[in-house]
Amino acid sequence: MSSAILFLDVKPAAELISSQLAKKIGLTSERGFFLGQASLGLEFAQSFRISLQYLYGPEQIYVTPDSSGTTKSRIGGFHLAVSFSPQKSK
Repeated sequence: MSSAILFLDVKPAAELISSQLAKKIGLTSERGFFLGQASLGLEFAQSFRISLQYLYGPEQIYVTPDSSGTTKSRIGGFHLAVSFSPQKSK
């Protein structure tokens, strides 16, 4: 019988982009900024995970354009994540 384990995964990072890119994406703050991702969840049988994730950084970094290239959807903030990674057989 396998047990569940609680996990916390924190990934801090810093990013420095060119002034041209910053201007193109509409970044109004400095070219250098903090990016972060944190996950808290449960892992079952060393293969199935369910977690709550949070992405942090300037809003302009975590957006995706629609098919017309104009409207953007924000992908930062909180997300529920479910993953399955089966164990390799020996």
